[in-house]
Amino acid sequence: TMSYDDGNALDEKVIEIFNRYGIKGTFNLCYPLIPDKEKVAQMYAGHEVASHTMYHPTPDRCPSVDFAMQILDDRKGLESLVGYVISGFTYPNSGTTKEIEDMLPGLGFIYARHDGRGCDPSFRLPENPMNWQPTCHQADPKLMEYGDFFTRFNDRSYLKFMCVYGHSHEFGSGVMEWKKLEDFCALVGKRDDIWYATSVQLFD
Repeated sequence: TMSYDDGNALDEKVIEIFNRYGIKGTFNLCYPLIPDKEKVAQMYAGHEVASHTMYHPTPDRCPSVDFAMQILDDRKGLESLVGYVISGFTYPNSGTTKEIEDMLPGLGFIYARHDGRGCDPSFRLPENPMNWQPTCHQADPKLMEYGDFFTRFNDRSYLKFMCVYGHSHEFGSGVMEWKKLEDFCALVGKRDDIWYATSVQLFD
């Protein structure tokens, strides 16, 4: 699975690449910050839209009540655009506390992903859905190495899982180049021994 934060017009090009290689993505959006709300349902069709709060506050610096409202308002807004229940979440700035993790299921969420504070390149399935670490960032120097290991792993007695996270605004900014995403998707995509899933499909 691929997981992208913040929402940006460049998400459209990311999705175009994913679709070309049969890869699924989850896009974690802040409802008020979406540049063109009318395009959301069509643009993200076939992928997952998940919550990222209304205004991207760092959760562990935000009062619990305010943070709960940030999530619920964001979820309500996103659901009005896509027409399905939003049950996935990504922590802005990767900040969280045990109190927040315990609160999320009661707010209707089945998973919550960090945005990189402690990536886990072990390829294990997430042990705690509310404290889920991605495998790596899209600009990780080892991205292709990780992808090569993932595609070559053939011991069917184990399930290996890979989650790459990033932000589409990183393309062209010096953080990430389009060719690297194209090369990675060409490496891991269109295979009959890999299940390409959105985040919510994994946890479902």
